[in-house]
Amino acid sequence: MALVRQRVNPELENDILTALIVSTAFVERVVKWYNPKYFTDYTAIVAQWVIEYWQTYRTAPGKYIQNIYNVKKDELEGALSQNISAYLNNLNATYEQAADIHLTYMIEQAHKYFRRKAYEQLYTNGKDLMLAGQVDEAIQLHEQFRDVAQVQSLWENPFDPDVVRQHFADKDADIYSVFRFRDALGQLVGDLEVGWLLAWLGPMKRGKSFWIQESLFRSAVAKQNTAYINLEMIGKGVRDREYARLTGLKEGGLGHNIRLPVFDCYHNQTGECPMASLRTNDIKLRMDGIDAPKPVWGTPGLDEYRICNACRDDAELKKAYYDPDIWYTTYDQKRDYSRKVIETASGGFMRMYGDRIRQITYPAYSVTISDIQRDLNELAYAHNFPIKTVLVDYADIVEAEVPTGDDLSHLNQVWKAMKRTAGEMKALWITGSQTNRKAIDYVTVGQRDVAGDIRKLAHVDVMLSINQTNWEKEDLLTRISTLAHRHKKFTNAQVAVLHQLAIGLPYIDSEWWDLSKTMKDEKEG
Repeated sequence: MALVRQRVNPELENDILTALIVSTAFVERVVKWYNPKYFTDYTAIVAQWVIEYWQTYRTAPGKYIQNIYNVKKDELEGALSQNISAYLNNLNATYEQAADIHLTYMIEQAHKYFRRKAYEQLYTNGKDLMLAGQVDEAIQLHEQFRDVAQVQSLWENPFDPDVVRQHFADKDADIYSVFRFRDALGQLVGDLEVGWLLAWLGPMKRGKSFWIQESLFRSAVAKQNTAYINLEMIGKGVRDREYARLTGLKEGGLGHNIRLPVFDCYHNQTGECPMASLRTNDIKLRMDGIDAPKPVWGTPGLDEYRICNACRDDAELKKAYYDPDIWYTTYDQKRDYSRKVIETASGGFMRMYGDRIRQITYPAYSVTISDIQRDLNELAYAHNFPIKTVLVDYADIVEAEVPTGDDLSHLNQVWKAMKRTAGEMKALWITGSQTNRKAIDYVTVGQRDVAGDIRKLAHVDVMLSINQTNWEKEDLLTRISTLAHRHKKFTNAQVAVLHQLAIGLPYIDSEWWDLSKTMKDEKEG
């Protein structure tokens, strides 16, 4: 096989070519910047095939690119034909992964690439003309380049019909959304998008790392490539938590009953249900009346009690009659936490959602955001793993870019860098942060309780507080509230989330929660 000359940045050129082949949305966004002279070697030929196909059919060729090659290969020189064949064979072998591009990120990368190539060609051609004494021609070339520069520019008129059409096409294609939490928590937070920085805020040992891990799983389940950076634990501890979350198994828990919280209706517990015909049992849980405290799980005589959620799935009945409360069921762990079980579950997860997770651990205060970004770039290019979600556990123990003895300046540097990098990468960044000491005893964490630099609130797009009283900890309940949301109106409303951290589950189910229930339990306690 003949040798092919060395090319500048062949990885990015190949990535852009692949995106042109597999994504109609990508072609539509970058075709205005395209020039066949911006590609080299076989990529220039294949890219031109793609553009001609799109101009005819208004869709990317996808796997049909192989048919185009089969028709045109006899027109090609031997080395070019062999290189194109090798490229297409590799693309076919990994097509499903290749088709799953990070669209917003690749559009930005393509723009930078095409813009740089345009200016390189202007400089090279203009220099050649000047050296040849063709000054007028060089000036004319520069004047002609104004049209190219205008097209390459990212300035836009928001009221231009083309801009309006593209805006709604992008929204319809859902190119910005990364994932959304389920149930009431998803309603509270909304869709999480690329370029955002989300922070989980809570006192020490309140579950921030578990919530960052849950975000990892939600991102992977949404089939988004996800990078997880942990500065708190070594790899073993991180993996044990992930394997528990994946399988619902507790190490050493074989044969044990594990208590799991479930939502129930308060009217079912008191026996005073206004929709008695729908009620699923005849037993009261609160034997001593509607104002009596809920009995402790395991109290004799309650084995036959059954929860009732008959009104929960009907919007009208729920609004009129459903009053969420909590009861429990048990989970009998019949499988051991073992290598074989974890391997089987891991394989099933990857078959269902794809190869979505990469993670790395660092010692606390050993890396800056720039260090992390370099590792993420390596992951994206050297390992062909374009990243949609980045999780950092957690921001307050990331080192500052410029060392300082001032903790406030340190924190402000780190949080500004995280927000900047989220925008540069077109990725969703998620992290955690501590509250101050006083918040440990508060029923609900507020903006005043952010530890260190209050400017964290200015840098984040979303900040969610993790709230829990001692009684709620025993009840296996956490309350989530919104402290900041740049893109969505928010209130003091709270969502109750059921959990069982013993098997790695910070999120089992969620419902909108009346804080008076928490205050009543505290008073009774």
